[in-house]
Amino acid sequence: MNRITPEMVLKAYQKTGLKPIRGEYFSDGCACGMGAIYKLHGGNIISGIEVDKYTMNLTSINYMEGFYTGFDGKEDLTEETAFNKEEWMGYVDGKAAWEAVKHLV
Repeated sequence: MNRITPEMVLKAYQKTGLKPIRGEYFSDGCACGMGAIYKLHGGNIISGIEVDKYTMNLTSINYMEGFYTGFDGKEDLTEETAFNKEEWMGYVDGKAAWEAVKHLV
């Protein structure tokens, strides 16, 4: 399973010119962390479905769910409350990615 690093997410925002957004995939010049990576690699953000499909090819569904939860700040997971190790790793990576890009908002 591939992991998404804060550096990858920061680079995606810097290269695409998108601004970070939480709680949704995209909105008027903004995108979630995974959306920015998708756009950097040539994706055309039309809906969250395209972003999810792209992300699942990179990682796993559990990692992706954890990443979104961590990036969006929806809830505080712990290693014990996470569904599995992949979700926990995604959560940790998503939180770290938000910390790396929140200054761009």
